[in-house]
Amino acid sequence: MRISVMPGARRLMMVVMKLNAAARDEMPSTCRPATQKSMFIFSSAEPGATPLYVACHNGHLEVARLLLKAGAAKDQAQTQGATPLYVACQKGHLDIARLLLEAGAAVNQARNDGSTPLFAACHNGHLEVAKLLSSYGASRAATPFGTPEEAANSRGHADLAAWLVASRGWTPLQHLEACPRLAAKEA
Repeated sequence: MRISVMPGARRLMMVVMKLNAAARDEMPSTCRPATQKSMFIFSSAEPGATPLYVACHNGHLEVARLLLKAGAAKDQAQTQGATPLYVACQKGHLDIARLLLEAGAAVNQARNDGSTPLFAACHNGHLEVAKLLSSYGASRAATPFGTPEEAANSRGHADLAAWLVASRGWTPLQHLEACPRLAAKEA
């Protein structure tokens, strides 16, 4: 049985592979020419993981910035429901989380299992990320795994758990006033 490839499909696959390579290896120059056609930004050579997701997972700020500028879907989840913001928060990539939030990423979009970006940040002890998410109004409601505070406590992140208790009930503005460097824009 012979499988024929649609005209242009091979070229599309090559562009997608270059975008994924750029996202993995932080090679912005590789992805610049390809990002001029937004249809390529939403494709993925890996099941469920977009180039933006891969860039956010690996902490590649400049690649993520280029992909967003080219129109990449900031809230597109991979197979298990994790978004680029979720994975950036899980990994503790503060600058990428800020970039995504400034671009309008959904702060409370949970994975399929109910885990939120704030829960992931607290579970992994990323205090500054938790502060940033809180300044954008992240919900502290319980997930199927417990609350963000319980996650921080159970993993031994006492400083984070104490901050969550102390800041309970604050408005997003109060978070920014208490943590002014979170409001600082990337140069």
